[in-house]
Amino acid sequence: MATVKVISTTRIGQLTGSTDLDQDNPRWPLLVDAEQWPLLNDTGRWGATGVDLGANTEHKGRTYIFFGDVATKKQSGIPLNADLVAWIDEPEVLRHGGHLAIGRTFVLPYEPTDVPGQPDWRFCGKCGSLFWNGNPAFKGFCHRDGGRHEAIGLRFVIPARETGAQAGQPDWRYCGKCASLFWNGGNFKGICPRDGAPHDAIGWNFLLPYKPTGVQGQTEWRFCGKCAGLFWDGNAHKGICKGAPGGGFHLNAVLGDNGWFDPFTGTAPIGQTLSLETPSGAFSYANKVWVFAGFSDPQYTGHARPGDPVGGVYLTSKAKPDKPGPYQKEFLLSPQIGWCPRDASRDRLESHDPLGWKFLLSHDIPEGPNRKANYRRCHKCASLFWDGDAAFKGRCHRGGSHEASGLNYVLLHSVAADDQHQANWRSCAKCASVYWNGANNGGLCPAGGKHQATPLNLLLTHPTLVEDKTHQANWRFCEKCGGLFWDGDYKFKGRCPKDGAGHVAIGFNFVLPHDINEDAQRQKEWRFCRKCSGLFWNGYATKGVCPKDGAGHEAIGYNFVLSHDIPGNLENQAGWRYCGKCYALFWNGDPHFKGRCPKDGAGHAAIGFTFVLPHNPGEDRLTEGGWRYCIKCHTAVWTRQEAVFSWVTPWVVQNAEHPGLPQTPYEQGLVMFGFFYANKSGIRLAWMPLKTPAAPMLQDILYYTGNPAAPWSPAVEAAVVLFDHTQTYTHLSVAWLEGPKRWILLYSNASDEAGPAGYHLPVVARIGTSLWNWSDEIEIFNPVKQGAYGRYMHQVGSPYHIHPDIPPSQDRTKPEHDGWAYGAFLLTRYTEWDAAKRELGIYYLLSLSSPYQVQLMHARLLIPDELSTTKATLFSLAKIGIDFSVR
Repeated sequence: MATVKVISTTRIGQLTGSTDLDQDNPRWPLLVDAEQWPLLNDTGRWGATGVDLGANTEHKGRTYIFFGDVATKKQSGIPLNADLVAWIDEPEVLRHGGHLAIGRTFVLPYEPTDVPGQPDWRFCGKCGSLFWNGNPAFKGFCHRDGGRHEAIGLRFVIPARETGAQAGQPDWRYCGKCASLFWNGGNFKGICPRDGAPHDAIGWNFLLPYKPTGVQGQTEWRFCGKCAGLFWDGNAHKGICKGAPGGGFHLNAVLGDNGWFDPFTGTAPIGQTLSLETPSGAFSYANKVWVFAGFSDPQYTGHARPGDPVGGVYLTSKAKPDKPGPYQKEFLLSPQIGWCPRDASRDRLESHDPLGWKFLLSHDIPEGPNRKANYRRCHKCASLFWDGDAAFKGRCHRGGSHEASGLNYVLLHSVAADDQHQANWRSCAKCASVYWNGANNGGLCPAGGKHQATPLNLLLTHPTLVEDKTHQANWRFCEKCGGLFWDGDYKFKGRCPKDGAGHVAIGFNFVLPHDINEDAQRQKEWRFCRKCSGLFWNGYATKGVCPKDGAGHEAIGYNFVLSHDIPGNLENQAGWRYCGKCYALFWNGDPHFKGRCPKDGAGHAAIGFTFVLPHNPGEDRLTEGGWRYCIKCHTAVWTRQEAVFSWVTPWVVQNAEHPGLPQTPYEQGLVMFGFFYANKSGIRLAWMPLKTPAAPMLQDILYYTGNPAAPWSPAVEAAVVLFDHTQTYTHLSVAWLEGPKRWILLYSNASDEAGPAGYHLPVVARIGTSLWNWSDEIEIFNPVKQGAYGRYMHQVGSPYHIHPDIPPSQDRTKPEHDGWAYGAFLLTRYTEWDAAKRELGIYYLLSLSSPYQVQLMHARLLIPDELSTTKATLFSLAKIGIDFSVR
């Protein structure tokens, strides 16, 4: 069968951008892109100098776009990497750029005024130009569409020599072809929108007042360097100019009362989204815009939230998306943190809602006088429960008894609480779940009502020390060599002198102070070794012995300052010493084990101070983290589920039009493609019914399994990977194309973590005859083949450099890097389909990294009648009955 062919790929223009006028010596004074194409929008007027991404949806005749990680103007007060929401009203793609402001700033008198001049000059609401509206039979020709100008706003009175004007810039004339005012004082006679030829001057010679002037009027009128006309430059829109290359749309931002953009925000626990917390997908349903957005761990984003909620992708909604204010949190989509009643009404199930301490549970160790085993995790609801009664397995939120899975946890009990052990955890006599008995309302018991406490007082271990600007966590004791190493890199575990492999963490998690003052009981110059990940003292000219190569250690990163010769306590472990042979720090608290020194293979040799290190409890092979307190049901719940739908692209479907979807009494459904970059990397598929006008419900989601016998499952772990995709950062965009009756999916293969080879990888599309029957990847944008580098993308060493001062100007303290293409988001409203030629035209947003702005792209594809696909339909299209009652 035939394959899809790409006919062409074209850059239409740059949608976002600004000038650089914040300094005494502006580095980018004109509102143009890298190819000097005038922009249609100055997003800097809203506080946004640079953006990326652009998840979007059609809603009530508008296209709402959710731009990500904004480079903000300092005077706006908006945090760096907030997210911008904007919309498009225009029904068609504009094929020219905006007017280009150069030269003087003019001030135009308007009625009522004492200034003598010609009246009836008006602002054209379509193209932004000034035109004469005094002839009822002739309204000129507009830059936007070649039609009549559209008069809105003030009625201007323009001084002229013929009305006695003496001051102002002369040689402004009326064009007899388009009725616009243009400057006729030079060799350039502009571009007339009627025929693309120069303007045709007739009538009076106008003199325009300009700053500074005593004339009262409207300011911000400018000369356009592309058409020689006069246009108003007073807002973010720059009209449209037939003489300007480029194109795109006029954006309208959601603004606060202060005039700056209103950053995307969700109700608790989401808050304001910042670094790497961009909205990933949106759809319109039940008179609201629904957005998938969320947040991740503070160690990746630097953005902590009250109570330290579990990061993930949430579904949010808003009835008036063009107004400022937060989006309402609906539910946590991914990761799926077990199951719990939404609230006391118990009308539906959602994820647990974890907050507070992060608990660590011992497992698979012997019981003792104050330790009890046989606590297990429920496979169905993810709660911790007592599994020691063969006849009673409790009650699960999902119905029936708990189902034990995973490890055998051994909990501390019947001892006093302290700073790192919380007491008053009890097993419930009705449901067997382990819950905290310190809250007044008793939580939501799966057996109904409140939990009922059993006598045994359990304690759960938790950390108390936090990582901040002067403290780094994840320093661990290596059980093989006895040294201290940094365990914060999930891939690289350093080099252990015992066997040359990575270190193995056990015991406490140390939180080391750094870059603070040294004194009599605190020693600095303790450093991280880049080669072995160990901590060594860097105070000598020689650098000890590194186990990687036998040479000296290599210091990078923080300068750690360690306390010494003070008493230890619950949160501070004494007995740490300096090894005089290899210069590493090791634990000297075991009289029989002195670790392994890389200098001679024997034990470390302790000399000097006795150091005392602050610590939290640590996770190791006998201690599991990831346990939290659920504020709804009050049980201990496990939160380490994989977020396999980390980025989501949704599409609303008519269920009956897509055979193979689950049978449902509801007309509409929501198709969701999700991407997850960690284990089992790839793109997956999910669906849920939309029970108009009710809100979507998490418990209704079904995941595509690829199993012919049972193609859909309510269990997210059953979701099959449709396409492998291993890049750590990408976004997806999907649409159903009504013309060719095909699905289309866009994503990028480029990566900023793989060097030049990763930077240069393409943006691709897949075309599907069904949701599970797809073409191979179709390369729709390749920055090398398209010749983008040196024209509108930056490449290190290119003979045609993109100007580095395009806002937001590159941080010259950081390494220069190539641009890379990502964030390909379809704008489906503007899709073109020629059935006779079977030619598809798609418009999509594209981020380039450098410059850090969003482009509008256009691709033309030839779609054959019969499409060659890589995956056969995996199951019969017989109807699949699904019960959508409350589970």
